[in-house]
Amino acid sequence: GEVTPRSPYGDARLLWGFGWDDWHGDTLTLQVNNWGPLRPDQAPGWLGAEAYLAYKSPQLCSEWLCGQLVPGVTVPFRGGPYADARLTFTIARTWFVMGGIGHPVHGVFEGPLGTPQWRMVYGFGRLDWKPGSIFVTYYDWGPDWRAHNGVLSAGVNWAF
Repeated sequence: GEVTPRSPYGDARLLWGFGWDDWHGDTLTLQVNNWGPLRPDQAPGWLGAEAYLAYKSPQLCSEWLCGQLVPGVTVPFRGGPYADARLTFTIARTWFVMGGIGHPVHGVFEGPLGTPQWRMVYGFGRLDWKPGSIFVTYYDWGPDWRAHNGVLSAGVNWAF
């Protein structure tokens, strides 16, 4: 859940996700998420959810900079699917900037009238997967910057 002062959708909204996401390169990701905006009275929000399958390529790194390509497919439960690709640059092993773009695959699960033809995502922040490390990230999962669908997260990583 989150609190978003002055949001056109209300001061509180829910978002949720489950699945598998490995931060290592050369791995697959499979998730189901609803990034919102989902008001508490709309939970669980299955129609706004989407499944995401992606491949994290091996990282290409210099001494202080790494780059990684992540091609994937996002299947909204209403409209889509989108074929997409993200590119992430990691600086000094913990700071990152990410951007990506997707386009619908026509003829399959056609979206409602007004479904965006391009889906843009971006993110940046500090992310270190070591247990006990602090993270601060901002992601906007789109479908475009006008959707006001950004998520600012802060916390501490832990391990089982």
